[in-house]
Amino acid sequence: MSSSPNQQPMRDMNLSVFGVALETFSNQHRQVEIAILYDAFGETIDYYSRRDPFVARLAAAHHGLIFVSAQARLQWMKLGNIKNVEITATELDSLTVEIAEEIYLTVVVTHASIDTPFLGALDVLVSQLRAEIDV
Repeated sequence: MSSSPNQQPMRDMNLSVFGVALETFSNQHRQVEIAILYDAFGETIDYYSRRDPFVARLAAAHHGLIFVSAQARLQWMKLGNIKNVEITATELDSLTVEIAEEIYLTVVVTHASIDTPFLGALDVLVSQLRAEIDV
């Protein structure tokens, strides 16, 4: 299921200003397999993907559910709020961040490639996306 680093991104929708930001970020960080912006219903706003667009959309829906579920449980237990959810797996890792109320960004990367420089660049991307959303 891994993709070649030279593989062209796959798209099934027109590129928006959000897609341009996701594409720029992903091209600067070759470990990015999927970067997808979506809402609380799992509906895609825009994305960058070296994988099948259906897989990107499925990842968004799945990671959105995980984020919202964990957030609701912590709030119910009065333990605070979640800033992000990081999942580490055998081949791929992911990081999900809430960009605005009920708008999320999930980035899926090659295993063990989330490091301090990557997180710094991700913070810049999050700021860019928030500015476009006008948060």
